[in-house]
Amino acid sequence: MQKKYGIKALAIAGTPTDAVKIYLEALAGDAKPDLVVSGINHGANLATDILYSGTVGAAIFADDLPKFLDHENKKLCFYNINFPKRLKDGQAQYVFGRQGKRDYINAFKKEMKAGKTYYTIAGEIYDSDKGSATDIYATEAGFISVTPLIIDMSDYVALEDRLQKL
Repeated sequence: MQKKYGIKALAIAGTPTDAVKIYLEALAGDAKPDLVVSGINHGANLATDILYSGTVGAAIFADDLPKFLDHENKKLCFYNINFPKRLKDGQAQYVFGRQGKRDYINAFKKEMKAGKTYYTIAGEIYDSDKGSATDIYATEAGFISVTPLIIDMSDYVALEDRLQKL
C-alpha cells in the first residue's frame, strides 16, 4: 500500500468487480470503506449496457449495502453516474433520470486467425429509447447523468402472475 498526499492507495489488477471483492474480502479487514466508486473508464455505462457493466457490478458488490437502503421505499439503491464528453455551457450540471434502452446493430465481427475463430464486438449503437428523461439524453445534451438503480431486478408482476397460474 502506498501513501501519498495523506491518502492510502493500492492497485489491484483484474475486473472492477474482482478488485472490489479482493479488497473487501481479503485486504480491508475491519477498515471497510464508506463508499465504493467504480470507474472511471472511457465510454459510458448507459441504458441497458449497465446490465453487463463491470464498473456497475463493482459498485453493487459493496458488502455493507444496508447503508445504501432507501429507507422510505425499503430498497437497496445506488447511483449510476455518467459524464458527457463536453459539459453543457462548460459547467457541471447534474440531471437525475431513468435508464434508457440501447442495443447494437451488427454487433459481432467474426475473424479467422491462425486457424482459430475470434469474435469481437463491433457495429453501431441503436438507441430505441433516449427520451428527455433518460441517461442517454442527459449525456448527449451535456449533462452529468445520475440514474438511481436498485439491486433486485426481479419482475414481481410477472412472478405474481406466474404464481397465480399454478
